[in-house]
Amino acid sequence: MNLENIREHFPSLHRTHNKNSIIYLDGPAGTQVPTEVIEAISTYYQTSNANTHGQFLASQETDSMILDPHKGLFQSYGLGIVLVKSGESLQNAFTEHADYMRDGELN
Repeated sequence: MNLENIREHFPSLHRTHNKNSIIYLDGPAGTQVPTEVIEAISTYYQTSNANTHGQFLASQETDSMILDPHKGLFQSYGLGIVLVKSGESLQNAFTEHADYMRDGELN
């Protein structure tokens, strides 16, 4: 693992004060952010920032940004079979329903 290559992805680690490098002692509530994340967030705000569960393209992109990473947590990589206790739970993990769009159904 080349730490210098990793450090290159974190712009805040290049900051100095009085010609000295800044040391960060981050806790769980604060952390340094890599350039790739900064760029992804910027792109989201420029193109897809919208309310969720709507029929607009920007809403669908927002839903995808929120839901897709979570779906990946349920996928087993490199396996040919996945055994689950509840097939319904697995299906629900990969399904999104817009309940407010259903006509004539009241809960």
